[in-house]
Amino acid sequence: MTDIENINKAVELFFNENPTSEIAKPKDLMPICVKIGMFRNDNKAGLPLRNLLRKLDKISKLDLIPSLRPVRKAKNTYWFFYREQLNQNI
Repeated sequence: MTDIENINKAVELFFNENPTSEIAKPKDLMPICVKIGMFRNDNKAGLPLRNLLRKLDKISKLDLIPSLRPVRKAKNTYWFFYREQLNQNI
């Protein structure tokens, strides 16, 4: 699996395991990322996932993660994953 596929899978698993959660931060997804073999371990509350998101941002691939909503500030970017609204009538 690619990094993007792994992130999307981790997001899906997180929201399936946490049906009342609507938002997740990278530190919330890290235990699942470790469990599926995406990273060896978590350090600094989601740093490996945040670094990967920065890398994907530099190559303009964030749009391939539909649940991701980055919040850009002057110095930092804060990463949030939102539950996807499937079968939503428009």
